[in-house]
Amino acid sequence: TQREVEKMACRGLRIFTKRQMENLYWGRMSPEIVAEIVPSIEGISYLEEALKKGRGAILLTAHFGSLLLPPLILGFKGYKVHQIAGPPLIDKQSLIHQKIFNLRLKESVKLPINFIVIGRSMRHLFRVLKDNGILFVAFDGREANKMVPVTFFNHKALFSPGPFKLSLKTNAPILPTFIVRHEDDTHRLIIEPPFELIRSEDEEETLALNTEKFAKIFEGYISRYPCHYAMTLMRMEELIQEGALKSHFFQN
Repeated sequence: TQREVEKMACRGLRIFTKRQMENLYWGRMSPEIVAEIVPSIEGISYLEEALKKGRGAILLTAHFGSLLLPPLILGFKGYKVHQIAGPPLIDKQSLIHQKIFNLRLKESVKLPINFIVIGRSMRHLFRVLKDNGILFVAFDGREANKMVPVTFFNHKALFSPGPFKLSLKTNAPILPTFIVRHEDDTHRLIIEPPFELIRSEDEEETLALNTEKFAKIFEGYISRYPCHYAMTLMRMEELIQEGALKSHFFQN
């Protein structure tokens, strides 16, 4: 109903604002603070079992909720965490946004996360997994050499098959990972069981099938927690209008 949509939009704005406030505390984060913010982790045993195999782990997430907290809390727990990041979109931002970005970049050096900017050689990613590290990848990332169209909420949406290609080449398991905010503003980190790759004789078909399969998992989280993604869609639309993004991932 219209009332439900309005409530969803309002909560989406509140969640987005709280996420930005958390980001302002980026340089002050500590194991104690992060543990208080994220007191609950589900599925840590899946990550432990994956790392026992010695091939690292790809934690496939999205720009959903407070997406910077999962790598941070795992980093503070002693895991070797690496986060793939797209090139910053600061040239189109206001001076205050640029200042905040540069301050956060400076503060990131103090934190137990290594950021890998897309555009470097893929060797960095292979090395992380060979060293049995954790690689965080956003399924809905804006930077990719190739995108695959899949059915997403009765639309055609474009997502990158890169994580599945990387998993096929390295045998590193993929673990769907999401974070959910509660009413009291604590979070629950959810690490799902290893994603079972669909394999076919044709590589392109294999990548398309797995991209669509993961899109259904992602769709399920948005269906249950739409307010965790509402502002992400709005920001994408704004960036397209500003010319900072080439296209929305929705095709229609």
